[in-house]
Amino acid sequence: MLRKFSNPPLKPKTMNTIISHLKELGATKVAIVNGPNGDFLSWTSKTETGTIPVGKKSQGCKDIREYNYVTTDDGVVIATINNYETVAEFTL
Repeated sequence: MLRKFSNPPLKPKTMNTIISHLKELGATKVAIVNGPNGDFLSWTSKTETGTIPVGKKSQGCKDIREYNYVTTDDGVVIATINNYETVAEFTL
């Protein structure tokens, strides 16, 4: 029996280093911040600032070079120290 989800589960869409993503955004500075809901990355460029959440199982990493990122189908960027690879994809 198949269940219908009201919101489909998120799946990784792309994977790359967080440093390359930050450079694409024009970031000149980044900080790993520990907040009440966990770690996040806070970045600054010449014209804007932003934040990127850190995945639950990637909390506590203190080296920005270890982070990759995954972009979900709905466009949310999540920093992670895990590596994701699409093994197979099926249309249902």
